[in-house]
Amino acid sequence: MKTSKILIAIAAFSLFACGENKTNEEAEAQPADYKGSVTVLMKSQESGTDQEQVIENVEVNFDPSEDGKTASIIMYSISFAPNMPPLDITIPNLSLSHTKTGFKLSCDRVVPLALGGEFPMYTVTEFVGSVNEEELEFKLNFGQYPTSFSGQKNIAL
Repeated sequence: MKTSKILIAIAAFSLFACGENKTNEEAEAQPADYKGSVTVLMKSQESGTDQEQVIENVEVNFDPSEDGKTASIIMYSISFAPNMPPLDITIPNLSLSHTKTGFKLSCDRVVPLALGGEFPMYTVTEFVGSVNEEELEFKLNFGQYPTSFSGQKNIAL
């Protein structure tokens, strides 16, 4: 009789303990802010050759949808050229899927948003990226400009 009570207690404890451990596949993506660098490959107006432009300290927000199937990326106050005013650029409707270490982001084609409207001239293509609790990385084309971001979670002090 005592043995069956002990077995029942162990089984109940095991079920409770298993219920507390969420695997990464059950985890939900969480909104977060990241800070890092953006690299853009542009043609030099002087030489006509490709040149990398690196923009440091770019703040980016990762915002997953409530259903966890899509996400948006917002790049804050970014300027790609000296005469370009800083813009907040939103890349919407990115597919979001689980990986062993976090989440994969992808999108074949989407029109980015800025200044309250769409910017079809800079349509985002070939977006691929990853996000986890510590870092966010992605590559894409803004129109004809290959662009990448790599950043660490921005923890407010």
